Amino acid sequence: MALLLCGCMMVTACGITPDMPELSEEDTELVTEYAAGLMLKYDTKYSQKLLDDEALAEEEAREAEQRAKELAYKQSAEEYLAKQENAKKKTEANKSESDSSSDSSGSGASAQAQIDNIGSFYGLDAFDVAYTGYELCASYPSSGEDMFMAMEATEGNQLLVLKFNVANTSSEDSNFDMFYRSPSFNLSIDGGAGIHQQATLLLDDMAAYNGTIAAGSSEPMVLVYEVDGSISQVGGMVLTVKSDQGKGQMTLQ
Repeated sequence: MALLLCGCMMVTACGITPDMPELSEEDTELVTEYAAGLMLKYDTKYSQKLLDDEALAEEEAREAEQRAKELAYKQSAEEYLAKQENAKKKTEANKSESDSSSDSSGSGASAQAQIDNIGSFYGLDAFDVAYTGYELCASYPSSGEDMFMAMEATEGNQLLVLKFNVANTSSEDSNFDMFYRSPSFNLSIDGGAGIHQQATLLLDDMAAYNGTIAAGSSEPMVLVYEVDGSISQVGGMVLTVKSDQGKGQMTLQ
């Protein structure tokens, strides 16, 4: 760079080198600009200053927003999982009591009240919850936005995904809030012992759903269970639902 500056001085100085042709004012400015351009090209500190401050600010804002969303989601997920774990413990603690009660009555599962709409059972009268079928799979979902929160079956088992359609039958937009009701959905297959639904972070998990559904619209939702991997077809299923007000049963066909 020092040599370059000396060259510029030699070019612009009059009379220092007799054989050097004298430059016009315009040519002198061109040479000076060229020399300055070379200096800036190799000056890394200057190049860093040319970064777009506005673009950097936007990128930082996006990163901050993403971090805030991740934190909020993590807090909600931890709250939900804690509730699910408490519900599971309560179910296990009450299992022996329920079994002895069934044995003494001699009526078993049939003693529970039959329900046809899960929405009404949980006080969500604006919604009709209809069972639409099931799916056996190693993981759920297999594609889509929920992939990073996908459920994976443990070794030797598979997932049984019960599918529902939740429809807002009212004339107004309404909130389908299952999350704060801490619901319990025990599933009995072919008269076997009840199994508790899996705690998930899925956006369509009916047991954790809390969102507004427009009037006349519906949303697909699921409940996920883990069953033996050897099962290829599921027979009769009975879903036992529980709330603070009591229990009810829904036969899935």
